Amino acid sequence: MLSKTPINDTEELAFLYGQLGSIYLVKEDLDQSRVFLEQATNIYLTSLGEEDTELAAVYSNLGHIYLLKEDWNNALEYFCRTLSIELNHPEINQASVATTYNNIGCTLHYQNQLDEALINYNQALNLRLKALPTYHPDLAESYSNIAGIYTVKEDYTTASL
Repeated sequence: MLSKTPINDTEELAFLYGQLGSIYLVKEDLDQSRVFLEQATNIYLTSLGEEDTELAAVYSNLGHIYLLKEDWNNALEYFCRTLSIELNHPEINQASVATTYNNIGCTLHYQNQLDEALINYNQALNLRLKALPTYHPDLAESYSNIAGIYTVKEDYTTASL
């Protein structure tokens, strides 16, 4: 598919590179994933600009790569870039924005920035409560993450709520 895409069809090329990056991320070939995602990023930035919503997905995947590599600073940078784009596009699904807040919270949690992580986990929970059905597993994830912060803080009463 990539070899059949015209070189001047930049949006299609960026999309395909992003998809290849996603595939390699799932396969946990992080270096190859990063190569494709960076190619997608360069094309999107050149042809569509830094606020394009397609770029948010690429940034999120780059954040996951760095999260898996335990490179918290780069993970946080890419998740924050994702959030910035999402917040500037109110048409984006709020469950997706919640996932980004959750990813930021996880990264901060790993950095032991517990209060900041808690703020992001709560943001994720609030958005998920509005956007998802009552028994959606992402709600359980949010409650678990929040309880995890209170457990680390040894505030077991709040953790059990």
